[in-house]
Amino acid sequence: MSPNPLIVGVRRFWAEWGPAAEVFLLTRLPLLGLAFLAEVAIPGREGPGFYHLAPGNIWLDVWARWDSGFYIEIARQGYSYYLGEPASVAFFPLYPLLIQLLGAAVGSPLLAGVLLSNLCFALALGVLWRLCVLELGRAAARRALFYLAAFPTAFFYSAVYTESLFLLLSLLVFYHARRGNWAWATLFCALASSSRIVGFLLVLVLVLEYLRVSPGVRGWPALLGMGLLGGSGLWSYMIFLWARFGDPLAFWTVQVSFNRENLGPLAAIWRDLRPLLEQNWLTGPVGWNVPLDLLAAGAGFALGVVAWRRLGASYGVYCILSLLIPLWSGTGSLSRYVVVLFPLFMILGLWGRRSSLDAALRIVLPLMMGLLLALFVNWYFVA
Repeated sequence: MSPNPLIVGVRRFWAEWGPAAEVFLLTRLPLLGLAFLAEVAIPGREGPGFYHLAPGNIWLDVWARWDSGFYIEIARQGYSYYLGEPASVAFFPLYPLLIQLLGAAVGSPLLAGVLLSNLCFALALGVLWRLCVLELGRAAARRALFYLAAFPTAFFYSAVYTESLFLLLSLLVFYHARRGNWAWATLFCALASSSRIVGFLLVLVLVLEYLRVSPGVRGWPALLGMGLLGGSGLWSYMIFLWARFGDPLAFWTVQVSFNRENLGPLAAIWRDLRPLLEQNWLTGPVGWNVPLDLLAAGAGFALGVVAWRRLGASYGVYCILSLLIPLWSGTGSLSRYVVVLFPLFMILGLWGRRSSLDAALRIVLPLMMGLLLALFVNWYFVA
């Protein structure tokens, strides 16, 4: 008797996507309840700057804080640019464009943003699973998926932020580049470069991966074409900013209003760390997010070097430069920028074969994520 085709199909699907689905449900479902409870049970900050996009729906409202307002604003009204003030031009267009398109179907840009973020994260876990199996094996792949999904700032994958979309696109670039599918890798690189400024670094990933398998000068025309097309998301956004506001670098010009200046890593660290060292911790508020960001960045740089040696130059260079670029202007949000650097979690997946480390990570990471999520939903800045 031949096996049931439906059963065979389900088994095949679960073999390829089951571990990713397990990790998604295991980490996302508890966050829904925790975010709701944190909003209800903990007094949140109030004032003119602390908005609520869905005050009558706590389940939805808790996922829109801080930068979420800019993405919703772009989806509803388009871009704005005011010198000396935080403006929406700092945020790249792909994510709010997708919110706008999905919002037209579901009737709410906020709901669209939450759905989009969670869908992209679920797909990203699936791609990460396949990439990790390709590079590391199934046991390490399972651990890497959980460590990434349970990282302290991984709740941003479910919020109205670009983390999940960018993670998905960057993974697709690496996955297709490692398999030699250059057209697909270039397409996803172009999309990634239209979602975040560091997405342009994926052009370098294409170059390094192409040279790895096609050394010599014969491949330079194809390499040049991939580079130009892969960065087209950035070029097109610059052209739009030039035509609309007369400043093709408006996304960089406006950074000073977000407390980011072209200082260099050491000067930026000292600028952000000095107030923390000089303040009275007994009488004043503690800027605890600064040491958290520095700790995440330090671990990211160290793991990036290991990724370079263990996984290849493209993995390591991508991680190191993705941290160095934002650190050049400030330490803010580095603990959030780290969470999309999946090669770091691939290394942790390898190291997690030590049972003591694996147990510690499985306990500490989710607990810290729950704490930071509770702060986030009540308008305390996390990253």
